[in-house]
Amino acid sequence: MGCDISLTVEVRRNGTWEPDYTVDAYHNRCYELFGILAGVRGNGPPLAEWRSLPDDSPLSHGEYSPLADTDYFGHTWYLLSELQAARERLAAADETFADYVAALAALGPPDEVRVLMWFD
Repeated sequence: MGCDISLTVEVRRNGTWEPDYTVDAYHNRCYELFGILAGVRGNGPPLAEWRSLPDDSPLSHGEYSPLADTDYFGHTWYLLSELQAARERLAAADETFADYVAALAALGPPDEVRVLMWFD
């Protein structure tokens, strides 16, 4: 049985975090990358310990929140600036994810773009 990652991108506009679906989603199953991002399946250490989902995210609340589904785990998030700072490490694990992070730069300033993730 495998483990998959789910990602959602949010951009802060006018002080509010909003989902953004303009960049094609990342769909690879790369356990080395999962270990770097969240200590899941791969060899860590992760970039940061699990942070849960941010309270100011629309995904943190309601019956459809990934937090409400017990099949999901490892909820965490990163600002784009954090992912950019780890580009070499991410690219060594999965160049496709590094390209995904590079594409997110078009969405706005690195501290105004974040990637939320969880695993199942």
